[in-house]
Parts: sequence; structure tokens; C-alpha cells
Amino acid sequence: VGNGGGGTQTVPTSPLTAQIQGPRDMDIINVDGSEYLLYLDEPFYLKALNSFGFTANILGTEVEAGRINNISGININASWGGANFALYNNQLAVTVPHLTPRGMGADSATDSVYIAEYSDHCIKKVDSGGTVTHFAGTCGLAGDTSDTFSSSLFRELWDIEMDPLNPGNFYVLDRSQQADSNLKYVNTQSSSRNILGTPVGGNRIGKIGLSTQPRFSTAIAVNESQICIANGGNGILSDHGVFCYSRSGSGSLSLYVGNRNSPSLGTNAFRGRPPKYTEDEGVGMGFYIGNDLVDPVNIPVQLAAPQGLAFDGEGNLYISESLGHTIRMVKRWY
Repeated sequence: VGNGGGGTQTVPTSPLTAQIQGPRDMDIINVDGSEYLLYLDEPFYLKALNSFGFTANILGTEVEAGRINNISGININASWGGANFALYNNQLAVTVPHLTPRGMGADSATDSVYIAEYSDHCIKKVDSGGTVTHFAGTCGLAGDTSDTFSSSLFRELWDIEMDPLNPGNFYVLDRSQQADSNLKYVNTQSSSRNILGTPVGGNRIGKIGLSTQPRFSTAIAVNESQICIANGGNGILSDHGVFCYSRSGSGSLSLYVGNRNSPSLGTNAFRGRPPKYTEDEGVGMGFYIGNDLVDPVNIPVQLAAPQGLAFDGEGNLYISESLGHTIRMVKRWY
């Protein structure tokens, strides 16, 4: 998708000739048994690709066969703020503005999509019929409060990842300050959920404590066993790495990939493999004690702006590096 030339189009177009301006997060939505690609086209739009041979209604918008169409978002003045969102609440998605959407998650339980807005500090929901509602946070107001959906506050939202163990619930990543990041859990169910040792009440948002504090974080990946966070939003390469935590118990660090001098780490940290693999190589559990590498085979990896994470069905982790211009695969380690 995309012709590589930048720019923005809001009319149906062919995937290979489409203009895309800074694409961000992506997800797959299932509509009537068929799967469609959704992606965020920064700074304003949510778009869908219909790769089938028939017209499909995706979140209230007709998308022709083999075409891309705009699902939600309009071009707005960059000074637009959340104070005006009341004008657009409960309105059709194609008429609602978004301000720097960075993360999105397709909820298969309700056939809806959640959008995390970086510059507007709130989460919006597009339902299956194409209506946008204000879901959580206060658009235009930054803060760090985890409570009910309406009273919670976010700052510079980055990513959303649906929880495969609890359909309808999701993780969200934001920044409480310029450097420190927060992992928060959105529980849309009526009963409480325990996430890495932190109880999150029904229909509430909870801040999840981690054994290492994420910094300048940009992406999350979640499966049934692991939660991984990428730190890649800082210009200092020693701050770039991927932290993975076990979902069992209180969430101990199970893997760290990146430079050992990261200020988020103590002297002991698990390591990923070097960038090239053979079929027999996996991820070892070598680690540092002081300046001594216990397992010399597991040489630390230097990452350069990791800003995308994904698990495959076998539990392998993929890391995309924005400044390294590469995608690494970390074989299942747990």
C-alpha cells in the first residue's frame, strides 16, 4: 500500500497508487468472516483496505473491491483542540477529526476500533456502524489519572494492543512525563482483572507497575504469555531497547534486547541474540553480573529506534527499527 511519495488522499483509490503520509499503527478487523487491513494515516485519518472482489461495509463506510477508502477523520487546523470534541461526539466517523492518532486496536468482540490520539490525549471509539464516541480521557487535557473511563487522564498516547486473554479489554501506552512511560490496562468488563499483580476494577483503567520503568516507549506487543514494550522515542541510542515481562505472577522481566547501558536497567539483564540467525539459533538467557557476561555467546544487540512490535502464532517476537531500517526476529524464549 502506498506509492512512496507521501501526501494524503481521502477518496477511494488503488493501493499501489495511494498517497500515504506517515503511516502509523495497523490492525486487522473481521467483518462478516472476512479480514480487512486498517491503518492510521497521520496526522488525521483511519483508512481501510478491501483486498476482496466485492464491496464491503467497514465501520459504516462502503469500500469498493480492491480499493482503499477513508473510514474516519477530516483535515483540520493543527491548532484544533479537544475542547471542540463535544461538537463531534456521537457523529459519523467520516465527519470526525483526529489529532495525531498513533495507536489503534480492532476489537473483535464488538466489531469496533479504539484510536489513541497522541496530541489530543484521549481515546476515541468507532463502532461497527461508523459512529465515533469519546471513550476515555479528556480530549485536549493531558494528565496521569487512572480511574473510570470518563475521569482518567492520559498524556501523549502512543499505542493500543488488545488483550487476547480478555476479549474487549486492551493495553495502552502513554507518557506521564517527557521520558517516563506508563503501561495502562483498560478493563471494559464488569468484573476485576489482575494484570501483572495489579488489580483493575470493572469498567476502569489501571496503571500497571513494572519491574523496570519504560522510557520514551513507542510500541506494545501482547500474547497469552508475554507483554513486550519498545523504548525507541529518544535520540540517545543507549535508551533504545525492548523489555518483555511474563504475564504470570507479578510480571518479572523475561527478556531484554538492546544496549546494556540503558538507564532503565540494573546490572542484571537478559539479552537477545545478535541480528543474524541460523535455523538452530534461538534466544539464550545470558546476562551480565557487573561487567562480566555470564554467557558470552549471547552478545548484546544495539537497537536503533525500535518502534514496532508483533508476535506471530508460534510466539516469536518481531522488532522493527525505524532508524536501523530493519526488522529483527527474536525466537521464542519462554
